[in-house]
Amino acid sequence: MFGRFSTYALISVFALVSACSTTSVQPDPQTPEAHYQPIHISAGKTIASDTKNIKYDENETTTTVAKVPVMPELKDENQPSPTKVKKNIPIIRQPAPRPAPSVNYQVANILFADGSSSVASEYRSAIAKAASIAKKHNAIVRVYGFASSRTRNTDIATHKSINLKVSLQRAQNVAAALRRAGVKKENIIIEALSDSYPLYSEAMPEGERLNRRAEIYISY
Repeated sequence: MFGRFSTYALISVFALVSACSTTSVQPDPQTPEAHYQPIHISAGKTIASDTKNIKYDENETTTTVAKVPVMPELKDENQPSPTKVKKNIPIIRQPAPRPAPSVNYQVANILFADGSSSVASEYRSAIAKAASIAKKHNAIVRVYGFASSRTRNTDIATHKSINLKVSLQRAQNVAAALRRAGVKKENIIIEALSDSYPLYSEAMPEGERLNRRAEIYISY
C-alpha cells in the first residue's frame, strides 16, 4: 500500500515540475518593465518618387522600345505664334526636408490636480528648461496629455469624452506655456491620449494623481 502511494506521489511531483518548467512567467504589470513607453514617429528613410527619366536619342535605334510617331500639332491662325508668347512660369521652391532626429528623450513630467488642466507654478522651472533646450537645438517638442481612468458615476461614453477633453486641455496648456517661454509654435506637437497609458495602478489616490500628467519630449 505504501509503495503504491509513493509511486503515485512521485508521478504527481514529476508532472508538477514539468508543468512549471514549460510555462512562461508573465511579467507583473506593476514592475518597471511593464510601464508606459511612448510611441514616437520613427525616423526612417523618406520614400521619394523616382525622378530618373529614360531619354531616347532620336537617331538611336532599339529593339526593345518602339518609337511612337508624334502627331503634328494643329495650328490656329488666330493664336499668336509660340515664339511671341512670353513664358513666365513661377518656380515653386519646396522647403528643405528636416533631418531625422538623432536625440529623443523625455525632459519633463507635469502633474495636474483632479479635474484640472491648469499648469501649477511649481513647474515653471521645468518648462523653462525644456524651452531652453528646444531653442538651443531648434528642436521638435512633443507634449502628450493624459488623464486618470476614474471619473464620477458616468456612462462609458461620457467617461471617455471627459478624459479625452481634459487630456487635450492639459497638453494645450503646457504647449502654451512653452510658447510663452520662447518655443516656436511650429515646433510644438501636442497629442491627447486620455487614460490610455496609465503609469501607475489607481487602486489608491496616489496612483490617480501620478497618472494625471503631461509629458514633454525633445527631438533634434
